[in-house]
Amino acid sequence: MTSYRILRTFLVLLCSLPAAATAQDLQNADFALILNTPSIAEQSNSRRDFRSSQNRAALAAIRAEQQSLQSDLVKRRIPVTGSASTLVNAIFVRIPMARAAELQTVSGVRFVAYLPPLRRHLNRALDLVQASGAWSQVGGPGNA
Repeated sequence: MTSYRILRTFLVLLCSLPAAATAQDLQNADFALILNTPSIAEQSNSRRDFRSSQNRAALAAIRAEQQSLQSDLVKRRIPVTGSASTLVNAIFVRIPMARAAELQTVSGVRFVAYLPPLRRHLNRALDLVQASGAWSQVGGPGNA
């Protein structure tokens, strides 16, 4: 149950990142390869355990595993866009949808999660930060 909560939190954080929608991005899709080894948060009992020597050793092992997997992905010509080890042990890739089934065959991967493209709606952001009031205090955009 804890790993589900951690994964859900991670996906919420990931969804808050901006996504660019270029022509190349429309042909490719983003995927998260969730690895077999538990993340640091899944291995820790409390926040204080994060700085323990045992967790530092676990983090080094996770990074070594990720490095090995990334070199395997490079051999398969799968571009890696990032990785995470604290909340979730995952490697992020961007490949054409036609090659998505290939990700299931990578050794050391627990499961593959499709990350749909996101479009952030910031139509209320200017009102929330009261931008128009700030512009009037400095004399308008021309005086900034």
